Amino acid sequence: MIRFILPMLLASTTALAQDAEPAPVAVSGVIFSSFGVDLTDAPTSAFDVDRVYLTYKKKIGDDFGIRVTTDAGRTTEDDGKQRLFVKYAYAEWKNAIPGTTLRFGAAGMPFPGYYDKFWGHRYVSKAFTDANKLLKTSDFGMHALGKTSNGLFDWQVSLVNGEGYGTEEPDADKAVVARATIDPLRGGDAGRLPITLTVSQDVLTDNPRTLYGAATGFSNANTTAWVEYVGTLQADVTGTGLSATLLQGIGPVNILARYDFLDEDTGTTDDAESTLIAGLSGAVEKGIELALTFEQTVTEADTDNPEQGVFLRTQAKF
Repeated sequence: MIRFILPMLLASTTALAQDAEPAPVAVSGVIFSSFGVDLTDAPTSAFDVDRVYLTYKKKIGDDFGIRVTTDAGRTTEDDGKQRLFVKYAYAEWKNAIPGTTLRFGAAGMPFPGYYDKFWGHRYVSKAFTDANKLLKTSDFGMHALGKTSNGLFDWQVSLVNGEGYGTEEPDADKAVVARATIDPLRGGDAGRLPITLTVSQDVLTDNPRTLYGAATGFSNANTTAWVEYVGTLQADVTGTGLSATLLQGIGPVNILARYDFLDEDTGTTDDAESTLIAGLSGAVEKGIELALTFEQTVTEADTDNPEQGVFLRTQAKF
């Protein structure tokens, strides 16, 4: 009897396994590498791998999913080794409220990532607010985001630790960060025209910082432009920042230029700095991009001695 029942059980188990196939897993990655010549003093040069991201995504049912993205880069450790750490790790619930996605864990923040996707050249430079540590790109907390009218209105609100994904929460302080974007050209053939407002407010602390910003951009098949303004207020200290980006395609090559200005304390006269990035970029193959740039930073305290260099930067996606 067993010799007849056992094959039947095995066959039925195999059929059930085939009917209940696990949801597909998506694995992707991106590598940022560079060769730079520092022209500040006596010329020095170095090859480096600036960033390595590996992303794992899995859909669980129609409305649930998970994402884990590891990040590798140099930290403040004295040995200078590349360190592996987690940048994104969250569970996602789509349509928790109609038109709204909820994320719980370490997820992307509302404003810097929007610029990164719009410009598409994160391997050349971080977003202005990220490069100057004004806003975090990822943080632990609860995140709600959504779109309406085919992307005409796009928004995100996050309640987070406020320390960023690279720092453990030391106290009860939290931050509320929000972004709202309207794009009257979204969904049409004329391109894109996002108009964005953002705000970040510390809560549950005796010394809160308020950040507010506004940005607008334009992009079509050949041109991408972006301008943003950011202001900060903490106690009696007021800061201000401005960033402008232009990417102009000419055949297979892009001319790129970006100018950043930051004054963290407008009440003083020697803490402001400006950064210029200019150069060419282009795609060598699908997933492979190169950029040749000249980069210069000038500080208000020492205008005669700028930090500057020439870089070949690359991006490889898989």
